Amino acid sequence: MDSPAQQVPETRFTFEYHVPGPPNQRTISFIPSSHPPQQEGFQGLTGGSAPHGSLVYPASALGASALSARPGHCAPSTGVDTEPKRPPGRPRGTGKRQREAAERAARGIPPPPKRKPGRPRKVPNQESRQQVSVDFGTFTVAGRPAGPSRRATMPTQAPQQPSPGDRNLSGWLRPGAPSSGLANHALTHVSARTNNDQHQSPTASNLGGSRASGSETTPRRHPVSAESMPQHPITESRMPKEDEVGSENELEIDGAGLGDDFDEVGEGEEDSSGSDTNSTESNNGTRPGRRVPHPLPPHIMDPFKIFVKESSVRNSDGLPPLYASRSFWFPSKSTFFTLRNAVVPTPESMYCPDFFLWDPISLCSAGIPCPSCRKPLQRHTHIPRPRRCISFKRSYWVIGYRYRCRECKQTFRSWDQRVLDKLPPDLAAEFPVHFTHRSGIAVDLLDWVRSCFQSGMGSMQVSDTIRTQHVLYFDRLRLQHLDHLVSRTGAAGIGQWRGAMYAICLPFEDRSPSGYHGFAPSGAWLRDVYDAEIERHRDELTQQMALLPLTIGAADHSHKLTKHIARVGGKRPFDGVHMVTNEFSEIRACHLVTTKGHSQTRIALKGIKDSLTLYGLDQPQVFYTDNMADKGLFEEIFPSLTEDVIPVEKYAHLEELDIPDGMTIQPPKKEASAINGAIEVIMDGLANDGLGEVVVGFDCEWNVEVTANGRVQHSGKVAIIQLAYEKQIYTLQITDLVAHCSLPAQLRAFLTNPRILKAGRNVGHDLRLLEQAFNEPTRSFVGALDLATYAKQRCVISSTKSTSLSDLTALILHKRLNKNVPERVSTCWESDSLSGRQITYAARDAFACLRIWQELSKFEIPEAPAPSRRPHPATPLVLFSTDKSRPIATGQISRHSLASSFNGTKLTPSVTVVDIFRVLVPGAKIKANNQKSSLQDCGPVPFTVIVNNGMVRLYSSTSSLVPQFPALSLRPSTPLGHSQTRHSSTTNQPNPPNPPSSSGSTGESPEAPPSGPSGVDPTCTPIGGLVMDTGSPKENESGIPTDEEEVLAGIHQFCADAGSAAEGARVLGKPPIVWLAILRSRVLKDPFHLFNMFYISAKHGLRVAFARALRDAIFLLEQEDVDRITAWGKAQNPPRTFEQLCATIPDWVWQHCRRIIPPAEVLYPRVREVFETYGPLKDATTQVPLFDTNNWKIARNILDLIYHGYLSDPPGIPLYSEKPVETKSGLPVYSCFRGTNRTEGAVHTRLRPHLPSSGASIVHVQACLTDFCTHHNLMNGTYNRTGQRYRGHFHVWVSNRIQERLILLRDVILNPPETDDDRIDGSVFTQTSEVIGVLPIPEDTQAQSGMQPYIDKLDSTRRNHSLARLQGVRKAAIPIHNDAESELYKNLMKEHPAFNNARAEPTWTEAVKVWNRMAEEDPQVFYKLVEHLKSHHVEWKATVNAKATLAQTAEERKRARALLERELAQFAIPPVLERHTQPREPTRGFRESQIASTSSSLTHGVRAGGGSQAPSMSSTATAGVPHSAPANPDLPQCLPPSSSSALPSQQHPSHGAESPPSIAQDARAAKEAIARKRVADEYAEREPVKAARVRTCMKCGDKETCKGRKAREYCKNPCQDCGRCDCPGRNSKRPSVKCENSRRPAFGAGSSGGA
Repeated sequence: MDSPAQQVPETRFTFEYHVPGPPNQRTISFIPSSHPPQQEGFQGLTGGSAPHGSLVYPASALGASALSARPGHCAPSTGVDTEPKRPPGRPRGTGKRQREAAERAARGIPPPPKRKPGRPRKVPNQESRQQVSVDFGTFTVAGRPAGPSRRATMPTQAPQQPSPGDRNLSGWLRPGAPSSGLANHALTHVSARTNNDQHQSPTASNLGGSRASGSETTPRRHPVSAESMPQHPITESRMPKEDEVGSENELEIDGAGLGDDFDEVGEGEEDSSGSDTNSTESNNGTRPGRRVPHPLPPHIMDPFKIFVKESSVRNSDGLPPLYASRSFWFPSKSTFFTLRNAVVPTPESMYCPDFFLWDPISLCSAGIPCPSCRKPLQRHTHIPRPRRCISFKRSYWVIGYRYRCRECKQTFRSWDQRVLDKLPPDLAAEFPVHFTHRSGIAVDLLDWVRSCFQSGMGSMQVSDTIRTQHVLYFDRLRLQHLDHLVSRTGAAGIGQWRGAMYAICLPFEDRSPSGYHGFAPSGAWLRDVYDAEIERHRDELTQQMALLPLTIGAADHSHKLTKHIARVGGKRPFDGVHMVTNEFSEIRACHLVTTKGHSQTRIALKGIKDSLTLYGLDQPQVFYTDNMADKGLFEEIFPSLTEDVIPVEKYAHLEELDIPDGMTIQPPKKEASAINGAIEVIMDGLANDGLGEVVVGFDCEWNVEVTANGRVQHSGKVAIIQLAYEKQIYTLQITDLVAHCSLPAQLRAFLTNPRILKAGRNVGHDLRLLEQAFNEPTRSFVGALDLATYAKQRCVISSTKSTSLSDLTALILHKRLNKNVPERVSTCWESDSLSGRQITYAARDAFACLRIWQELSKFEIPEAPAPSRRPHPATPLVLFSTDKSRPIATGQISRHSLASSFNGTKLTPSVTVVDIFRVLVPGAKIKANNQKSSLQDCGPVPFTVIVNNGMVRLYSSTSSLVPQFPALSLRPSTPLGHSQTRHSSTTNQPNPPNPPSSSGSTGESPEAPPSGPSGVDPTCTPIGGLVMDTGSPKENESGIPTDEEEVLAGIHQFCADAGSAAEGARVLGKPPIVWLAILRSRVLKDPFHLFNMFYISAKHGLRVAFARALRDAIFLLEQEDVDRITAWGKAQNPPRTFEQLCATIPDWVWQHCRRIIPPAEVLYPRVREVFETYGPLKDATTQVPLFDTNNWKIARNILDLIYHGYLSDPPGIPLYSEKPVETKSGLPVYSCFRGTNRTEGAVHTRLRPHLPSSGASIVHVQACLTDFCTHHNLMNGTYNRTGQRYRGHFHVWVSNRIQERLILLRDVILNPPETDDDRIDGSVFTQTSEVIGVLPIPEDTQAQSGMQPYIDKLDSTRRNHSLARLQGVRKAAIPIHNDAESELYKNLMKEHPAFNNARAEPTWTEAVKVWNRMAEEDPQVFYKLVEHLKSHHVEWKATVNAKATLAQTAEERKRARALLERELAQFAIPPVLERHTQPREPTRGFRESQIASTSSSLTHGVRAGGGSQAPSMSSTATAGVPHSAPANPDLPQCLPPSSSSALPSQQHPSHGAESPPSIAQDARAAKEAIARKRVADEYAEREPVKAARVRTCMKCGDKETCKGRKAREYCKNPCQDCGRCDCPGRNSKRPSVKCENSRRPAFGAGSSGGA
């Protein structure tokens, strides 16, 4: 309805109007005042400061009255208001309707018909197409011509057209809105009223106000400010989900549902009123786009109107009759009685839909507070259409009301979720529906759908199940209706037909007025509803996981689950799923990772740590992983994993190297100016003449990525330079400088100055890496001083190849430089801020380099003796081997060298006599006394020998400082024999294995299967499956005994390969001597992964024996449990030993027996013994040893893991729990926490069926992961804790509320329980920060990559916004996947210096910033991480190489393709198989027994006569109206005459050929006849059979032979009572009365009665 005109005193406008331009337009110039104009049609045009402008109207819209200048309002051409103030109020006859009525009367047009009450619907008007524009001087805003709304999705729907009243300019601007906002907003449909629309009544449309509009406009290309944007919520349901496009390929086959949901409408469309803008059609408060609904059929609307009318009558308590009868459901009639009592049993009369009345305001005595202002709501009106709700087998309908707040003028539907949240909980629990935008689902059905998803059913399978139930229910109604028609027309089918014809049920999804209007939801719709439900309760589900403990953790990645997720442009948006489980196999973290790095995993682990601290739970004590490269990350996040841990170092017996107090560690230098300042301090130490030298300790660090196998996957550029000079240690962070290729001037001078010596290990390699990083010429950075070479020159070491910085530190400084630390192999060196451990690690390396140089500088470099003179006696010397490669002894020049001979040997100038004081290599050969012998043959030291001068190196004088050679060989010379103790506690230097990462640094992959050579046996498979093999341990598939004792006893059957044994000895090295009883690590390797590291041919005879021997070497059985099992076995009949039980029921034994992994000092020799024994043994048939080179390296790597304590059970930490279950044996049942198998098997394997086979959207995967964690934790956690299956539900929020109310009501209830169940109420704790599923991109990564944060109001309409919202960035960070991004990458590689430079790769840190800046400008380009660009760069190089190769081989390929095409043209392709929409109807195989009796039975019981065909019951009769049949119908036989003698089955026995029309007709007639016969027989069997009455002669009483049974006069026998032959006998009315009394009159009758 039109609102009354507002009266604004002392507000007048002066207008000037003229007629330039086209004749059909007139322009009105105006000067606005400080108040909006009051002229009708100009309300709200401008604000208080609107600029001068003009309005362009169609001439027909202005009219004569509008152009007339009224006093006080418009003075023509004056421009000055001189009229006096007009009286208040509007003059009579000046209203809008009055003027229109006067204008119509003047033109002789009759008045329009009276409009119906209420707001009319917007009817399309194709004639109102003329444009209205507003010119504001600097810019013009043009109205959009009326046309179809872009939200209209029905192709048959007429375009939406606004009503004529929309020309009112109050719909263009909100009151008080600034004029600049007009240019930035899209206008609503505005159409001027012409002469042809005078029959329509105008309505107002207010943009952004309280009136909803169903139209859309075209926005102008102007910047949109946050203040000028529409303030309605933007949700995903309003936009297509690009994440899910093409994700449900199976919808073409199944799961698409039936019918459509256009019976329902969106928010504010069916009856939106003036203030319904904020009301909602769904529970979640969203307002999706408009769709015009189907009209509901009469069988729904008729009872709806009746129920609404009935509910409008209220009792004294304000309750409708239904509520007064204590029910929310209107009673529905049974189908049987509906059909039975109907005059005409129409199908729609039996549908009987259920209706639910929801008017909660009548049940709240205190009212319902407004969700916005908390004022009480008032009942406004009922909602004119019921809402459909999908249930298990049918849909029911909800009748609701509209509530209005008088304070804030907002309206809400009674089922609005905001209203439900304000209701008493017990009343809100009665509402049975979860509404979506256009439909709804019953709460119990939604719970069932969730259970289906939890049990592994897909959305399509659930949709098919619901559809099947709905269609089955409809078909049962249909069958019941047909059965009723059969009953009405007669049991014989048509025997009692009286000429009436009946309508039958239309198809399930028919939308006609007589249709059922069935609807079955699609799989996509069910999935969306499920996703929304999980998202609504995401906090409760995440909180339930966050309250779980984590004492023994296990972490594992799975890269198979991401195959289920929908790809974006063919690329996977995620690389894998990372899981963390606790000791009870409960999930403590589950998140998707975009890369294999630790950046996102660190967020999840930090969330676990914060939750454990927040809730007062213990920090983890042990962590299992299959990738020891994660050890540093775990120890960094959880400091508890480093308590009491002493990492096993190579020189553990030495004291750790610490930086003395005199040395100062400067804060890290990052800026170029700070770096230059530090370098200037060092260069100041150069001499003024430039001839001096300065020595600094020098080392570099960079990022290293290691695979699970210990292989170095990627090495980054140099990130840190650490320098030690005098008393200062500097740490230079050059990551940003490398990214910009900007080398500071002083640092360049430092690196290029040969007078500044950089002392370090492999420092030349570090300088080469710096040259590559800064794109400098080769060999431009000089001054390298390698400490290993420096030490070898002074005869401190014999070889530089295997000498590391830690070796030199132990040898020279007698200190231990820790290298078994996470910082050694880390991906955090490029971080903006370094941790304290990183700074200390880098500083110690530089300090060690400086100190080693200082100590080595004290020694002279020995020189060869001068040939011209003899050396002086007592001169110190070093004796080298004949090849001069290593020192073999030390001593001095003997005094006998001055003589002419020694021991009878003449001394020549080429020899000298030396005194040997120490032998370094006893087996070294020398030519002593004119014969070759070894040093050990010369006797005990000291001894004197003659040697060649070439083997002697002399020091300058007897006062020179000579090294004492504490350990010229870094490995002990005495091997560990079997006679020696393996647990020596001496302090001799140990000989540990190589660290686990050493194999990775050399590029080897010890855990990978053999690959490369073509001769590798393809039958090689991992042996992990043989560890717990349930087969008999006595023999394997080859028949060879595999019991360990028998195998070792009969090992002589297999010959050892000498070459393999020698290779094993060389690869394994010497075992360690020193073992320290320490806790080596709390981060452990999964022991079961060790077995899968070996790849051994399945044909090898020792494959099974080796796997079990290795198992028995690693796992030791708990003796207490073994004794229990042995005692139980002896008590059996017959008795069985422990070995027999292991052979027959191994699974039972492992459940009742615990295993331990012993400490490293016990485990190492056991495993090594197995390797050395089994490795070189050859197969009896193939003569191939068990171990090849790769397996020997794997064995060495396993021994390294054992040495470092990565396998042994940590002391004092229980790894088993006893299940509280009772067994027949009485033995305890154990549950093991060791390893990651519970993560892989119990979690990853079970998670895969919970996701669609492929193409799952990000939102659905997020919901499935969240729900799966809850389901898994309750199921597995309950069983692992209690030994009992979980028998509850998974609605965590329901359990939480129950516990809260039990606590509140504990004082008023009988026998209050302590808790409802064992679950913890998470709602009473602070909400956790943990996240399940997609993790947000860290803030530091966003800053480093140039990403902007996500803002819902601005970014919710972008593509892939669901993923962007979860990642917390404006655009989704996904791989390069479309043509626009590929083209952009090519252009950047050509033009931009961050991508195209002189290096081998782009500068990634700068390149990702450049990319993300361009992504802000192009809507088709998305954010990228550095890993995304690196991955695509590899693909791009492969593509470039492929193109080059194709170009070089174009001619050869062209000839081959021509040959292939020529061969292909010779063959014809068979035609495509024709698709038949309907199956072919069979013509044979009818029931023979029923065919034989069809003709006669139908003739006598079904139909009579012959002639024309009877009317079919499926003829097109209108519903509910019986038609009259033709007079005297002549019903024919069901079978044609020809078919009664020769049926199709006998006439045409052939198969496969097309049936002639006559055969098809005969078959169809036979089928119809059989069908009629079967129905008739079925009904005949259901009818009761009347018992035949046995007739009795009333005279003689005979029941068998007397003819008097028919009539007594035929009886010739005497009377049974009196014996007379002429007696008529008894009265048939009273057969029990004898004849003499049968003629007497009844009591009270007259005496005149006959005898």
